[in-house]
Amino acid sequence: MRLATRPFADLVFHVLAHVPARGAANVHDRGYVAWSESLLGPASARELGEGVDALARALTSHEASVRVQRLAWLFEGLERASQGFARALSEIPERDIDRPELLAGLRGDPLAETLFCTVALEASWHARLPPFELEPGLADAFETRRIVAPELARFDVGIVRSLVRRGRVFEGEIWVGAPGDAAPWADRELVLWQAAHEATVAELAPARLPFEEHEHAAVVLLHERAARAREGKSHARWLATLNAPSPRRDALTRGARSAVDAAMERATPEPP
Repeated sequence: MRLATRPFADLVFHVLAHVPARGAANVHDRGYVAWSESLLGPASARELGEGVDALARALTSHEASVRVQRLAWLFEGLERASQGFARALSEIPERDIDRPELLAGLRGDPLAETLFCTVALEASWHARLPPFELEPGLADAFETRRIVAPELARFDVGIVRSLVRRGRVFEGEIWVGAPGDAAPWADRELVLWQAAHEATVAELAPARLPFEEHEHAAVVLLHERAARAREGKSHARWLATLNAPSPRRDALTRGARSAVDAAMERATPEPP
């Protein structure tokens, strides 16, 4: 497992954390907004406010949010991304993008253009936030979660400060928030459980369940593994911070229950 910061994603999700969008992919975070506004002032006092309003009106579905968030994967660092800030997204050549294969799904999308424009306008303000470094021992802390989320072993972890309550998983990487001094509103334990949840979601992907059933099955599977690893109380504290479905197996659909059964047979943690 490699652990790294994701500067461009940090900027993109900084913007999206301010957007009170609807749908399960919403990443609005009041704690992050309060922290950033304590340092930068209210979003309404700069161009960010107008962009947030436009995005909030348009991001009315889970699918739209998932699609537009792919923008965060286009660049790894801010230096290369900033070279494109003077252009529309559709005008940036593929050779100037780190993940050009994702560009086709965003070109011509008004939502993606609005988000990219807002990101470009907010970049200089985001740069005024305190720089952050990875806490010593954080990689080892993520490794300990493998006892409840075995699939975490095959993922790298990217740190994106605002993603404390809403992690993301794409291909070989999981993105979660930054606990500690870098994000004083974030609890390290909650961030570790969020990473474990994202790995569990990825583990259940082959079952091809509908989205809500998929997420529910991941909640139940992680709950049962946590109980067997004697981590039930810690897991319950994380779950209580979310608007999550019941962690009881009998609340699942038949298909979701079968997926959980199969996963428990494949990899069941032993109590320490």
